[in-house]
Amino acid sequence: MKKETLQNIIYSPLYLWFKLHALLPMRVLYLLADLLYYPLYYVVHYRRRLVFENMRNAFPDKSEQELIRLEKKFYRHFCDYIVETIKLLHISDEEMRRRMVFEQTDIIDRLFDQNRSIIILLGHFGNWEWVPSVTLWTRTPDVLFAQIYRPLKNEWFDRFFLKLRSRFGSTCIAKKETLRAILNDTLYPATLLNGVTLRIRAEHEVTRGRAATIKAYYKKLAEATQRENPDIPEEVLRVSLNENSSNIPYNLGRLFSVLEAIQSAANPGINATIKDKYFNSAAATPAVIFPTLVNLAQKHLKKLRGSNAGLVIFYEKQLTDLCARIGESYPKRMNLPQQGSFQLGYYHQTQARYQKKEENENV
Repeated sequence: MKKETLQNIIYSPLYLWFKLHALLPMRVLYLLADLLYYPLYYVVHYRRRLVFENMRNAFPDKSEQELIRLEKKFYRHFCDYIVETIKLLHISDEEMRRRMVFEQTDIIDRLFDQNRSIIILLGHFGNWEWVPSVTLWTRTPDVLFAQIYRPLKNEWFDRFFLKLRSRFGSTCIAKKETLRAILNDTLYPATLLNGVTLRIRAEHEVTRGRAATIKAYYKKLAEATQRENPDIPEEVLRVSLNENSSNIPYNLGRLFSVLEAIQSAANPGINATIKDKYFNSAAATPAVIFPTLVNLAQKHLKKLRGSNAGLVIFYEKQLTDLCARIGESYPKRMNLPQQGSFQLGYYHQTQARYQKKEENENV
């Protein structure tokens, strides 16, 4: 049994406990934080000696009683931090915007419009786990937001916090690899791409932040080597859907998105789609998976034909166009850059569909 799988089994009760608590409203969680303070401070004595020494070094002029009052305030804040962080497992974008407000974000958008990079430096104050929600306040959809982090020794908790910190579309770069990339304007660390790839494989989800990370990594790679990677060329590293791309992995990703849409249209309210079962294998071994998925789509289209013939014609046109671009045979295997093209194709096609749906609803 793999180490990661074993850890997931061992920590599954704790994760379930976190998930259940995340469903509670914030006012209840803050009440629980007030209760947690007493055992944490008076019984467990969690890092009390270290905290007190740090405060004594930071405030040498304060008396011992003043330091103790500060210490108690810190632990009350720390308990709030714990429940606020757990809440990230189940908090809407709207509630996050109410609780974490960023001002003058138009400055960020203006600099991005000028194609400039930005470094935001913040004090270690408040709940830093909520800072990645800055992405909710910007209007630039295709920019890589990344935060520097220190990997935790416990691998399960490290993966857990990486998931929380990417909740709003940003990604994490390990601290030890960050300074070199920033100062020397060199390649982004390979762990950045590997981390995003692992998350996509685990969750079968290509978010805005993950798509931006893939594009940023390969664009920087092309700049550094002064050579375009034919497996993930410039034509797929765009902000939005490129319907004229001839890149086969990219068009396979687009095709997978269309096949998923057909399945959802034929089965309204379906809980799990082909993405949940076949996304990883479709990206890695298309020749094995796609014949099955295309045959399945034909059955879904037959089911749809009686109730929505117009929609069937629309999807058949998309299938015909994409299959013509892909050719008569599917690749047996795709390497990591090709899988990146596949993931971007899927993301762009899906986002284009959602955008068109929103436009139709607003008419």
